Amino acid sequence: MKVTKKHLLRLFLIGLTALFILSFFSANLTVRRYLFLRLHFVSAIRVDINQTNHHDEEYGQLYDVKGYEDIQTRDEINVFYLKRHWTFWSVRSAGTGP
Repeated sequence: MKVTKKHLLRLFLIGLTALFILSFFSANLTVRRYLFLRLHFVSAIRVDINQTNHHDEEYGQLYDVKGYEDIQTRDEINVFYLKRHWTFWSVRSAGTGP
């Protein structure tokens, strides 16, 4: 079987789709997906994500994120609230403080 550009493109797209689907199962990957979809490609790779002990009933689990800066305001966005729905994670809120 000859490997063509079409086959490589299909494999690449399947890989991207698999990473996107897997990102719903991990809190760290959920934050990185959030950054990636907001076109912060370098930040999505470089950020340091740490879970804190704070849990809010409405917003979910608090995560401390270091290394993400908003392009427009130049403020560091270092607080993410993630909520777990069954086995899937979603970003409920992102900002500068709890």
